[in-house]
Amino acid sequence: MKKLAVMLAVMGVATSMGGMTAHADDLDKDYIVSEIWADVWNGKPDDGTAFPESSYKYHLLSEWVEDNYGDYDYNWSDIGELTYEYKDYYRDYIEDFDFNDDESGNWTIDTEDEHYSFSMLNGMWQMIDQNGDTVDTFPPHSTLDDSEGEPAQAEGEDNGGQSGAIKVAGGTESVSKDDTNEGIESDTEPAETAQTASQTASEGSTSPLAIGVVALVIVAVILAGVFLFKNRK
Repeated sequence: MKKLAVMLAVMGVATSMGGMTAHADDLDKDYIVSEIWADVWNGKPDDGTAFPESSYKYHLLSEWVEDNYGDYDYNWSDIGELTYEYKDYYRDYIEDFDFNDDESGNWTIDTEDEHYSFSMLNGMWQMIDQNGDTVDTFPPHSTLDDSEGEPAQAEGEDNGGQSGAIKVAGGTESVSKDDTNEGIESDTEPAETAQTASQTASEGSTSPLAIGVVALVIVAVILAGVFLFKNRK
């Protein structure tokens, strides 16, 4: 009976270790946001205070990660899969959005029933509906290269602040308004580079908790062996 109890205890600890190790492999939220953003954004560089576009779209990404983090519907250790899932979400989210820019900083969004404009107040962007009510607020997000103090290198320049070559959540959003999906690429876009980054991050993110559990299992196995050896005598 004692032998059975010891074996069950060891198996229980080992099972717990397996679950904790899987959880420990989850990527950090900030890392996920930064990696997806690097993959999807390709717009006009600015410090986040002149135009609301990059700040708003970074805000959408951050909210998506924050609201869904840990959800078993997503693999939080695979940045490639997460990028794909976010692009799919974003494509659906902006399906009825018509992004506009008057080339003077007045970036707006029109839908079938609503009109949204943006203004800066106390260091925060305010998203305002057609009735003058604030429906959302978010901080400015700079797309400048902090290390050099210069605009970050972009694959394409957007036209007068238009969402032009912006690769948010599905590929590029083209300037053309003829594309009902805002020029978003197919959701079957390969994510090999992102997956490689995910694997590298996962390999180097061993949790101290996981190490401690492994040590506990080793001790339990040794004790079980000693117990069984003594009983055989």
